[in-house]
Amino acid sequence: MNVRKVIGRAIRFADCLTLAMAWIAGGLVILVTILILIEVVSRSLLNISMAFAWEFSSFGAGLAMLLGTPYAFLTSGHIRLTLVDEMLGQPWASRLAILTTLFGLIVLVGITVATGQLAYYSYSRGVTSFATDLPLALPQAVICFGFLAASIQLAAALARLTMDFDNLNVKGMDG
Repeated sequence: MNVRKVIGRAIRFADCLTLAMAWIAGGLVILVTILILIEVVSRSLLNISMAFAWEFSSFGAGLAMLLGTPYAFLTSGHIRLTLVDEMLGQPWASRLAILTTLFGLIVLVGITVATGQLAYYSYSRGVTSFATDLPLALPQAVICFGFLAASIQLAAALARLTMDFDNLNVKGMDG
């Protein structure tokens, strides 16, 4: 099988995964908003505070940010220093993009491994949340998955930069 074809399929998989995670991140933002509104109304009208609301909304907000990160990578929605690109010119700007993407990928893989180890540690020790007794391995595993997906998207970006795969787009994405 052609290597370019395999890499193209891997990039399409990364893009589909990224799009799914972006939708999940959007759904989490809506759920966090609803949860906080319920907490505010409950506290204001019934004088009852729901301890789980703050804990779950914190998890949800963090996960939404993390699950949305690969979409920002894919669509160039993150901060870019276009001034530096313009000053360097095309061949050097491309090389800088490859180097920074490679560096980001190395960092993200390290973070993915570390959060995976943390989730495993929490699971093996039975660590739970103080407020709700939620096993912390669950949100930590989802965080690890988010870092893994971001790593996959950066690997796809690296392939796009080095192998000229700009023509691959998933339906529903502008980038």
